[in-house]
Amino acid sequence: MPGAVLEKEWHKHDPDLLALEKLQRETNLHPLIALFLCNRGIKDTAGAHSFLHPSLKDLPSAFLLKDMDKAAHRLADAVRRHEKILIYGDYDADGVTATAVLWLFLKRIGAAVSRYIPDRIRDGYGLKTEILKRFLDDKPDLLVTVDCGISNHEAVAYAREQGVDVIVTDHHCVPDMLPPALAAVNPKQPDCNYPDKDLAGVGVAFNLVMALRRVLFHDSTASAWSDRQRPNLKEYLDLVAIGTIADMVPLRGVNRILVKEGLKIIDRARRPGIAALKAISSVNTTKASSYDIGFRLAPRLNAAGRMGSADDAFALLVTEDGGQAELIASSLDQANRRRQAAEEDMLTELTGYITAEVLQTEKALVYASPHWHRGVLGIVASRLAAKYARPTILFSLEDGKAKGSGRSAADIDLYELLTMCRELLEDFGGHKEAAGLSLREENLPLFKEVFQTAVSGKVTTADLVPKLWLEDSVQLSILREKSFLSDFYLLPPFGMGNPNPLLDTSPVKIIEQRLIGEKHVKLRVHQDGRVWEAMGFNMDPLPTVGHGLPAAEFLKASLAFALDTNTYQGREFLQLRVVDLKVMG
Repeated sequence: MPGAVLEKEWHKHDPDLLALEKLQRETNLHPLIALFLCNRGIKDTAGAHSFLHPSLKDLPSAFLLKDMDKAAHRLADAVRRHEKILIYGDYDADGVTATAVLWLFLKRIGAAVSRYIPDRIRDGYGLKTEILKRFLDDKPDLLVTVDCGISNHEAVAYAREQGVDVIVTDHHCVPDMLPPALAAVNPKQPDCNYPDKDLAGVGVAFNLVMALRRVLFHDSTASAWSDRQRPNLKEYLDLVAIGTIADMVPLRGVNRILVKEGLKIIDRARRPGIAALKAISSVNTTKASSYDIGFRLAPRLNAAGRMGSADDAFALLVTEDGGQAELIASSLDQANRRRQAAEEDMLTELTGYITAEVLQTEKALVYASPHWHRGVLGIVASRLAAKYARPTILFSLEDGKAKGSGRSAADIDLYELLTMCRELLEDFGGHKEAAGLSLREENLPLFKEVFQTAVSGKVTTADLVPKLWLEDSVQLSILREKSFLSDFYLLPPFGMGNPNPLLDTSPVKIIEQRLIGEKHVKLRVHQDGRVWEAMGFNMDPLPTVGHGLPAAEFLKASLAFALDTNTYQGREFLQLRVVDLKVMG
């Protein structure tokens, strides 16, 4: 049975017109760019300047993070005493890059450091007591978690019982009871004074590196370091940018600064692993974008942890051997192809279940199967949540256990929903948009019932319709104005918190379409005497009457589109990317 298809509702932002007029007047920005800023809550000159011109000098002090002073000084002591340091990471791109940043820095300054990245299938997410027991024969003096640990009270307590000091660095939602770590560094702690609460795991790890460098190279007690060359932390920003984009945290504030500067480092491709990954992913060698990272580089890094071992992704990021980097990048590319195949098979199966009748009765989507690869649960849940505007949780069943991954929709706090079901769960963690969880298979029917009830109490029927939020309606000719173009190029990097602006235009006359590969369509559209090219990715082709000409009823349409920046022969230009299309009667 074919799956249901929900047509998107088009909505426009409702800006503060007085604030918009004031902002445009004081900044002299193109009116459309000023509108984009207002729609993002940026309504004054200072805010506009900091957003359009992010600078590393505007980074807040890392010591504003709660417990950072304790964490940095304990880690500095471990470095000076040559104590054994173990970094415990995570298998996704955020966790792997966070592990790499801290490991590379500690190696650079001569620390005795090792690392462990758990296996997604064998170990699962987070710090586990049973994993720590493997290190008892050669136990570390100091354990530092990155991108995990804030919910792992039992494992942290066990480590402390064994005489191991623990520093937790994490960015996920904070439970009611913190783990008994020497220091817990997480900007989401309610009494943390750090101004930006939305750092990725790699962002928290990078702040630890900044604080550690300051302690080692600036403290009066650290004179032994004065003869060493001080590491330039900018060289790690390529890894910080990749992890931050991959984890889909808002690209505002600190994250925007880190990513903007990190993309510049990625363009230089001085790290062999990044150069090899760009080459295998067909990423522009001179001008990478957040889209390139999010949809080309990061999926290949994530594929290592999804389909095999995240150790391969880590090895790629830290190797100094170009030949080895090419071999690893090729292996990750193959893993990504396997991931894509598993994802498409699972998506096809699930969309067959999700009928119009299902959407009428269920405000959340919860499915389970013993046949689904656990490594692709999250990415398929994300696609379903976006398509059907419903929180989605998918489980893989094995040995009486249901291990799942969930994604939110309709601005619903998924972590809050799971806390309402906690009595049925053996373990869970995450944040508002995404979470992981596990429970006994026998409790699945009751969990689904309780979860559906929890969602029903948070949403209305109107919330469960996919929506497209448009900035404004324009004529395409505005996109050729020099003042618009010069200001538009200041808006990236795009991502969560700063989406690529969506506009609509009508009417356009569709005069030609051409299939690109199996999933993409290239359109030529006519408006006001000019012809424009527009790409539709993963878009079904329009019915034709031959020679690529659309059928008569599809000649006129309204387009919802974004603007992508492309580079050709060193010149930047904008290309229309069709997001939705409505045929005009």
